[in-house]
Amino acid sequence: MIYITGDTHGGVDMLKLSDDWLKDSGITLTENDHLIITGDFGFPFTPDDIFEYEHPDSTASDYRFWIKWLA
Repeated sequence: MIYITGDTHGGVDMLKLSDDWLKDSGITLTENDHLIITGDFGFPFTPDDIFEYEHPDSTASDYRFWIKWLA
């Protein structure tokens, strides 16, 4: 399956890609499926996200969590 979505702004919109939201929408994704996010992909979303990426010893924020979640 190919799932296409857009307007994904950091953690604010990531829940629409969660298993629960997708299942409620009748969608089940597997490792063999593809997710395409078109336009308005907001990662990193804030300057703090960029700082955290450049300084991994910094206080953890949502950015690191969502990047791991996407992976």
